[in-house]
Amino acid sequence: MFKALASIPPDVIISSMRFLGIDFGTKNIGLALSDEAGHFSYPYRVIPNTGRAAMMVAGVCEQEGVEKIVLGDSRNFKGEANPVAVQIAKFKTELELVT
Repeated sequence: MFKALASIPPDVIISSMRFLGIDFGTKNIGLALSDEAGHFSYPYRVIPNTGRAAMMVAGVCEQEGVEKIVLGDSRNFKGEANPVAVQIAKFKTELELVT
């Protein structure tokens, strides 16, 4: 059985945060934004995968109050990194510099 939220002591603070999910593609990058509580995410926007993509994502994070980014990985059927995974790693590094 689940315990009711009422059983949580009043001095315990339940924190929430907004997430941005990134689906990296070689031509376009899909973005999904969570609700303020971080419980559900919804399609937000598709941006072109250009040299400005990391800056565009940083702008979305600032505008929407994103606290954590979830970046999808790409693997082949054997679970090994594929050519797209190399591009994702490069994008991740760029994103870390601007966020």
